[in-house]
Amino acid sequence: MKSVFLTVVLSSILIPATLFAQMNGNSFYIGAGGSWSITDSTDPDDSPGANLKLGYHAHHMLDIEFNFDWIDRFEDSESLNILDTELEYQTEMEIMTFMFDLKGYFPIPSDIVRLSVVAGGGLMYADYETRTSVGMIDVTVDDDELDFCGKLGLALDIYAAPSFSIGAEGNYTMGVEDLDDVNYWNFSLGVAYHF
Repeated sequence: MKSVFLTVVLSSILIPATLFAQMNGNSFYIGAGGSWSITDSTDPDDSPGANLKLGYHAHHMLDIEFNFDWIDRFEDSESLNILDTELEYQTEMEIMTFMFDLKGYFPIPSDIVRLSVVAGGGLMYADYETRTSVGMIDVTVDDDELDFCGKLGLALDIYAAPSFSIGAEGNYTMGVEDLDDVNYWNFSLGVAYHF
């Protein structure tokens, strides 16, 4: 009797989510989440951020997404003593990326848990502020750059309920040309609503 009851309860929970995932094969979704990024440098810095996405489930093995990522200021500072003169500098960099991504799903036998490879490209905007202090002289320089970027990573999506999924992603993001020194690991966790 207990096994029959357990079977009925599990079926009532898992079957609707599975049927939803199968029926919702060609649909749009929108999502939001938070992120944590770590720079790829000899002295790593990390920073929080936010993510917004709009996606389309084009095929049972492929999603197309537009992603907006905002990363709060990466900070770096150093102090040197040259010929008894103290040299200090501090840089701050805020980043925004606008990318189109392809999510290719692994053929695992589950419609509730989905694992995918993510590859994308688009534009990166970086806003720099550098403060340099030499003895009693302080100089501040503001600059910004806009150029292309790309990313490659893995994503995991779990359908927690019909029309609702929880997603995690880890990717390596690379700037190119004027931003080729901006490279970082980006880890995000968010939720999505499927139309």
